[in-house]
Amino acid sequence: MVGAATTSGRTGSAATDDRVAAWSALLRVHAALVPMLERELAAAHAMPLSWYDVLLELNSAPERRLRMSELGTRVVLSRERVSRVVDELVRAGLVAASATRRTGGRCSP
Repeated sequence: MVGAATTSGRTGSAATDDRVAAWSALLRVHAALVPMLERELAAAHAMPLSWYDVLLELNSAPERRLRMSELGTRVVLSRERVSRVVDELVRAGLVAASATRRTGGRCSP
């Protein structure tokens, strides 16, 4: 079991409570929405949301190309996951990656 640390009897202000409630609501909506989007995208286009995220960023980039480091800062994936997703997209024929990708090369849809 996991629990939050106590604050030794301190109470928060109404503004702090409102901010905490807003963040809590946002995280709950996000947690509910992402799996739903995953299912709908997979059903409609046989594509995971992570692929769509990468392709969306590449498509909106200048010349539709980004360095792997740039791509990593734009998507909502970890750096390790970005590399794996780009490898999957290359195998699927949806992305072209330069031969020097591992040393800062570029990839494009």
